[in-house]
Amino acid sequence: MIIILQDNDEAGRLGASSIAESIQNEFGEVPMIGKWNEDLPKGFDPRDDKGLVETNKALENAKPYKPKTKVEEKLHFRKDVFTIMMDKEASEKTPEPMEWIVENVLPKEQNSVLAGTTGSKKSYYVMQLGMCLANGESDFIGNRIMANNFKVLYVDTEIGQKELLRRYHRLKKLVDWKDKGNWCMMSKSGRTVDIWDSVHYVIQNQFMPDLLIIDSLYNSTTITALDKSTNVSKLTDELCEFKDRYGTTMLTVGHFNKGGNEMGLVLERMNGASQLQNWVEWDILMCKTNVPNLNLWRQGKTRATAHDESYIALKWEDFWFKPLENGVVDDPSWLLLSEQKKENWKIVLEDLPDRFDTNQWLNVFDSKFSNMAKRTGENWLKSASATPMLNKIAHGVYEKGQGLLTVDNVDELLVRE
Repeated sequence: MIIILQDNDEAGRLGASSIAESIQNEFGEVPMIGKWNEDLPKGFDPRDDKGLVETNKALENAKPYKPKTKVEEKLHFRKDVFTIMMDKEASEKTPEPMEWIVENVLPKEQNSVLAGTTGSKKSYYVMQLGMCLANGESDFIGNRIMANNFKVLYVDTEIGQKELLRRYHRLKKLVDWKDKGNWCMMSKSGRTVDIWDSVHYVIQNQFMPDLLIIDSLYNSTTITALDKSTNVSKLTDELCEFKDRYGTTMLTVGHFNKGGNEMGLVLERMNGASQLQNWVEWDILMCKTNVPNLNLWRQGKTRATAHDESYIALKWEDFWFKPLENGVVDDPSWLLLSEQKKENWKIVLEDLPDRFDTNQWLNVFDSKFSNMAKRTGENWLKSASATPMLNKIAHGVYEKGQGLLTVDNVDELLVRE
């Protein structure tokens, strides 16, 4: 009697059927196919079975190979993708509550992405988050850490081993770092390769993480043209495999398309086709502002909890993100103004007294920007008066406000009347 036993996954089941078909066609004998316990992990095989207890059960439960009919050959149910549940079973089953790893910042077992502008220090953000979790800190930027003894695998695909090590040492000195064995980092050289097999190897042979951070999404693969849904699907399938196989939480780093900073923090700015936006279950957005070392942070999308629309200000000091006392930004538009607009307003303001009226503004505007229409000058005054650079005292009367904003003097201006 021939018994075929392959890995406990879809590829193993299909492989066993293919081998059985070949044996039957070649020798006329119907082989048996071993059947694993359905509760065993995906990919389980005899190498994972100490004492071969489950292996012997699978051999004892072997069933004769049954050739597929022509109809069956066309139909195939993907057990690795779909789950069927009838109403009675669903009614009797209590749904698991959504769990936080970091309250309001990172949920457990979600497809999570941090997307942001170039220069917003996204890598430092995710490293700080991961190292706070691995070290058993009580909070991350003022948000309570809910997980205990959390293992974090950080995969760098951008900066290389030397700079990664420098950043690690910059961050570890800012906490009472304990070297608990909960933090593991791997770094890719400048070569363009798919990282997936290497990450699977580390997880299976060296370090099983609770949180897998991939920084960044776009350098993790040889797949190009991620503005096409078919290419994005190949990438997201690879990412889903980590969560499905190991039950780990995914956090990847994405980028914004160039330009459009004044749009604010919206998911549509993230680079990649709509397929990527659909795949994301938890999205956080971050951008730098026109104030040095001040970032804006916002929850962009969620499928498991309420969607908070608030803009939060974060200051970056000594390589570490910190919350501001008045962290909620009522109107973020003035923090997202381009440097060119601010510079134009300063050119007009420098020739005006501390208190001035509309006509004085327009006269200076006309002398400085004679090639522009009066309407443009009126629009500039209206826009500038909505920022801390100008204070509107009365109808048509203004007063100079903050000239150059810094992270130290911006705190009191974040929540404006």
